[in-house]
Amino acid sequence: MPSKTDHLQLHGGKWRAVMAIPKNVRAAFGGKRYFIKPLGTPDLDEAHRLKGAWLTKWRTEVARERRADNGGLGPAQRLGRHFVNGSDSEAEEVFATAVKRADEVEAAEGVQAGDRFFKLATGQIALLGEHVESWIADNGCTGRTAMQHRQAFDVLSEWCREHQIDPTLQSITKRVALRFRDEQLKPRLAAKTVNRYLSSYRTHWSWLLERDEVHIDTNPWLRTHQKVKRQRNAGADRDEGKRPFRDAEVRTLLSTDPSSHGMRGIAEALPDLMRVAALAGARIDAICLLQVRDCEKGIFRFQPQKREEGPREVPIHSGLKQIVARRMKGKRPEDFLFHELPEQTHPAIPRSSPAVKAFTRLRRKLGIDERPNSKRQSNVDFHSWRRWFILKAREALERGTKGFTAWTIADVVGHDPEEQPLPMTMGRYPGRAGLAARRACIEAVKLPRGLL
Repeated sequence: MPSKTDHLQLHGGKWRAVMAIPKNVRAAFGGKRYFIKPLGTPDLDEAHRLKGAWLTKWRTEVARERRADNGGLGPAQRLGRHFVNGSDSEAEEVFATAVKRADEVEAAEGVQAGDRFFKLATGQIALLGEHVESWIADNGCTGRTAMQHRQAFDVLSEWCREHQIDPTLQSITKRVALRFRDEQLKPRLAAKTVNRYLSSYRTHWSWLLERDEVHIDTNPWLRTHQKVKRQRNAGADRDEGKRPFRDAEVRTLLSTDPSSHGMRGIAEALPDLMRVAALAGARIDAICLLQVRDCEKGIFRFQPQKREEGPREVPIHSGLKQIVARRMKGKRPEDFLFHELPEQTHPAIPRSSPAVKAFTRLRRKLGIDERPNSKRQSNVDFHSWRRWFILKAREALERGTKGFTAWTIADVVGHDPEEQPLPMTMGRYPGRAGLAARRACIEAVKLPRGLL
């Protein structure tokens, strides 16, 4: 189980953050075995809060070293980072080293190889993946999103090597970008997936241009997206896309014991997990990250998801209090509310992944599936609980329920109020809805009759 003291050491009465450096990249960090950063506080809670930024920074640096698949040019990359990020005196020292090493490479491998080494070592060119980890960390991308961004740049780098194109940022012109899209992506992937790849490239280049640390002048990925055409087939079934569960489906799911369908282990937590999702309106990842200390005093304290800037406090629905009390009993503050879920060893796989898979199996066993025209993904999934919660809160407003507004619903589920109507008047200026309004919104959502 995770603990507050993970990656922390008490030294001289104050905490410091510590992370071991993997053996295979220690040479890149001067042979050091550990990253260490004094946090300057004797308070464990404060140290636990402060260590996160340093762990993210260190993991980014380690991941960047591990991803250096560059034909033996790791030393050139490291020199380039020191040249760009160091002081003037460090830059002069790096420049002298770069000249010497480039001459050695030229003597051994030829003029072109020496020239490339020198340009990498002095920051004139940069490999495609050079800034990917920093970009991912700066944008707060985690889990599946981070994995997809890395995959996009792996595909682009491999394609460049296969077509004798130097896999550097400076080699990607508009013509190269369009060729890559038309030859590599479009023949193999659906239009939406193509656009996902192109979005990774476009936003990364925009980020690089804003930072002005790389020698690039334009974004070659602008206006490369593909128009996604809806199939107009007179014989096709109507497809409304992703939707909330219907009340009959809610009743079926919540009245089913997974063990009666031969499902054990993680699946045994599904009845409680589904009820929390239905009556809290939270994303599955946020629910599965709940610890005992996040459920005290009748409040769920959900960890920030996507673009949320901080934890989100949501009153616990009266229909969930017995479930939460039972799951908290006998546990330590740092224990997970849903302890059945195993820890994932791969950082790109969220803790919720086993629960999502178990729910999908149960849903299909119960015949709750909707795939018009044999589409790959069902229109109903675990996120349909969140859609159902929002639908029921809106229906309560339409029936005249008092005590909350449509903007309160956005606050409860973590949508940005500034993206709703009257963003300044109802979003930025008044701030988040009060606890009483959030509680009224939560309690307005009721399970179908006959369900506890």
